[in-house]
Amino acid sequence: MNAPMARDHVWSDPPDNFHRHPNGGGLVSCTAHVDLTVFVAGTAVVEGHAVVTGRVKLFDASRIEDDAVVDGEVQLRHHARISGSAVVTGRVILVHHAHVTDEAEVEGMILLEDWALVGLTNHLMGVFQVTG
Repeated sequence: MNAPMARDHVWSDPPDNFHRHPNGGGLVSCTAHVDLTVFVAGTAVVEGHAVVTGRVKLFDASRIEDDAVVDGEVQLRHHARISGSAVVTGRVILVHHAHVTDEAEVEGMILLEDWALVGLTNHLMGVFQVTG
């Protein structure tokens, strides 16, 4: 079951098969793994079989879903999304509807913004900025 669409305010009660994350109050599906060190804002969602570790921070209506693996100091803001079997590590920042999906790998100090899309089997590594 998919979570309700992320929105700009906190859900009053979590839907079935979801619970609130103790660090931020966002929704986490019962099948996802999210460390206690991860911050999930009350308007953010982690679902599917996603694995989120380290000091990752989800703000606003951001989402991590499917089989994505996210670790390090990754930040998601403003409806950003990581999905599919994507792997995102390091100090990656996704803002304004940026999306990493499919089997893409993103690692390093990277800013993805303004509808930037990284998908398929792309591998971004290093220090740079991508604007959609």
